[in-house]
Amino acid sequence: MIAAVLALSLAWGGSRPARACGPAPYAACADSRQLLASKDFQASLKRFAGNAQAAYSQRDRSIAKEVAERLAAPAGPSEDLGRGVRLFAGCRTNACPEKAAVMLDRSGVLAIGVLAYHSESNPMLEVIAQRSGPQTAARAAILRSWAAKAVADDAARLHVPLVLQGVKIRALREDVATAIPVKTCSRIQTLIHRCR
Repeated sequence: MIAAVLALSLAWGGSRPARACGPAPYAACADSRQLLASKDFQASLKRFAGNAQAAYSQRDRSIAKEVAERLAAPAGPSEDLGRGVRLFAGCRTNACPEKAAVMLDRSGVLAIGVLAYHSESNPMLEVIAQRSGPQTAARAAILRSWAAKAVADDAARLHVPLVLQGVKIRALREDVATAIPVKTCSRIQTLIHRCR
């Protein structure tokens, strides 16, 4: 019985080390867990996010760390989106409604989607890109489809009425004159109406 429980926990993202895959284009990576084991991917994620911070959990942390935590338990195999682009999705170990997805190609990370619960209700998708524009809009549409399916799957599994609340695009490298500020609020800030 203990062996069966251990085998099941390892199959669902236990502490067994993942086999590294890569380098880019990461086609050899079966899922987000193997992707995270790649030093090449970790460097690409850090280059993409830079020093940007977000408060998806409870405090401001680097986006790269938040995304890495949310990719720790694979949410299925990677998807080939064509033209050398792959989508990897995962969730935080032991807190699977907290999910992330990464779109990447040979050059590295193209966009990130983070399902964030800033209130006690439905999740919001934050799409993180370098700049806004038509390519970002197309990538956001792909990540929105992923997020809507992930939220619907969670709703069915947890037997709760969850829906994707909306999509917010955060462009990390916008010019100051054209940037649209995106404020990320903690659950507590949202609950006490200090952040909207």
